Amino acid sequence: MALTIKQKVSFEVTVVVDSETEAAYIQNALEASRNVMKGEVGNAFDMYCLKVTTEKGVEAGVREFLAKNLKEQIKELMLEDLAYDKLSPVVVRNV
Repeated sequence: MALTIKQKVSFEVTVVVDSETEAAYIQNALEASRNVMKGEVGNAFDMYCLKVTTEKGVEAGVREFLAKNLKEQIKELMLEDLAYDKLSPVVVRNV
């Protein structure tokens, strides 16, 4: 006999971004911006992060980057490493 168990998980995550990581993010954003000025376009998410960083600041850009990274990590852990059969869309909200 097989059991099907559904569970809903909710938690908060606090991330402290050190100055070196922040500086690296800024450097990458500047490089991406230079590439856009040359007519080179990166992937859609990188362009989205660049847009958010330009319009709302570095912290907002880093938040979007971290949210996507967290979402990918959760999916990978649950589906691949722990071999869960099904996972509803992972939603990460910036608070």
